[in-house]
Amino acid sequence: MHEQTPKKQQEYSDLHSLQKALYQLLEQIAKRDQKISWINSEKMAALRSYQEKEQALLQKLAEKDAVLQYTQTQLTDREAQLHEILSSRTWKMALFLQRVRVFFVPPQGRLAQTLQRGMDMLKKTGRN
Repeated sequence: MHEQTPKKQQEYSDLHSLQKALYQLLEQIAKRDQKISWINSEKMAALRSYQEKEQALLQKLAEKDAVLQYTQTQLTDREAQLHEILSSRTWKMALFLQRVRVFFVPPQGRLAQTLQRGMDMLKKTGRN
């Protein structure tokens, strides 16, 4: 019987050691799980922050696209108006008359200066 008691004590000691090792492993697993959970929550927070920034940038981009579209529409309208003006008979007639005036009264000539002074005097008398 004496042989079994030390053997049983050895078995209990081994069992106790195994339980202790198992408890330590469970503690390590729990700590690892906490770290993983913390890392995952940090990743999720970073992802949410990134998504919020991305959404804000997309909104700004959409606003700028709308402004660009509006500006392009305005430009197209202005180009159409300019084309209409430049191709009109009135514009062509005004251009012809301007060329005739420049031919007969050069812009830097004496006659042009005299006419300009006369126009200035007429403007002054018209105001008074």
